[in-house]
Amino acid sequence: MFSSIRGSAALLRACLSSSSARPCLRPTSATIRSYATEFQERKKGSDIREALSRSTEFFKTYKPVSLGIRHLKRPLHPHLYKGRPVRALTIAKRKKGGRNAHGRITVRHRGGGHRQRIRTLDSVREEPGVFDLIRN
Repeated sequence: MFSSIRGSAALLRACLSSSSARPCLRPTSATIRSYATEFQERKKGSDIREALSRSTEFFKTYKPVSLGIRHLKRPLHPHLYKGRPVRALTIAKRKKGGRNAHGRITVRHRGGGHRQRIRTLDSVREEPGVFDLIRN
């Protein structure tokens, strides 16, 4: 019944909800219809500028020396320790070198390389933010 009326959705809702006998009125010239795209276009320029200004505070950008880092941005972590891990808080990483339990090579091109160690830190974070490290 109301599908043929070309009015705003608010007008249709008002007509349907009103229990009075008065007929539904057409929108007046004071009612101005604005579309979402117009609203977005007006705000788009300032929003992009604000977002870009904020992103420089939180991300490190790289110069486009190669294609792989042209648009690369990495988050900054100033609260993290920049030095090497304390050796007493690391354990040796045991490797197999592509050999099975009998010592035979089962996967080719494995082995060698620099010896590696694993950090023994509490890296589980359930809430965002800066935390103190719990060292075992």
